[in-house]
Amino acid sequence: MKKVLQKVVIFCMVYVVCSFYAFAGGRSEEQIPEGKVAVAVTFDAMKELTQAVGKDKVYIHTIVPPGVEAHDFEPNAGSLVFLKQAKAIVYNGLGMEHWLDKALEAGQNPNLRTICVTHGIEPIQLAGFEHGHEGCDGSCGHDHGEY
Repeated sequence: MKKVLQKVVIFCMVYVVCSFYAFAGGRSEEQIPEGKVAVAVTFDAMKELTQAVGKDKVYIHTIVPPGVEAHDFEPNAGSLVFLKQAKAIVYNGLGMEHWLDKALEAGQNPNLRTICVTHGIEPIQLAGFEHGHEGCDGSCGHDHGEY
């Protein structure tokens, strides 16, 4: 009976550890190469910009996985682990990352510098630009926000 109880307890412990690992997205702290600054970016375009500016001085982690729209992304605990290690986060702004404020709060990194690449930029309003709103009376089922 003791052996059966031991096996059940061990199984439960393994199950709990595996469940936690899966919930966290399977990620643990990343090893930042010595001499590099850890920078989180929200999506691939921000990664390309950060690489162009930081060159070989930065270690970049992209939060939104490739192939996922930044507009539609909803982070989980695993996707935010790197925020605790990062020195900075580079993001687009202009409503692209609606989830970012909550993610930064969850990341609990008071020393994290936030870099909004569109800070101070006035978006260009395209006069006469329409995309499938012919005959729409304003109730087309989606909202463009303020941009």
